[in-house]
Amino acid sequence: MNDVTLAADGGVGPLQPLEPLPFAEAITWAKARGVVLPGPYYNDLQGLARAMSFSIAGLAKLDQLQAVKDSLDAVLETGESFGGWKKRVASGEIPLDLPPPSPGKYF
Repeated sequence: MNDVTLAADGGVGPLQPLEPLPFAEAITWAKARGVVLPGPYYNDLQGLARAMSFSIAGLAKLDQLQAVKDSLDAVLETGESFGGWKKRVASGEIPLDLPPPSPGKYF
């Protein structure tokens, strides 16, 4: 089956790739999140406090968490996808000095 999309005039045409676009409100919200170690994040924070926090299970140092958050904040500005960012981290293009992940631990 061929991929199709609706054209602006309501017709059907070939699927065109979408250009990534930054959303100003999402970027502002993501940048406002504070870095929190996993223990307090999962054990102590609830509701809005957790929603306004950034943590990754398996990372136990604030500087590692901050490096990941800073890197994600930077790619939000360009509209890069999370999948693209993960590939660049895995290839070493984005150096984060992280321990090797256990399966399912982070990202």
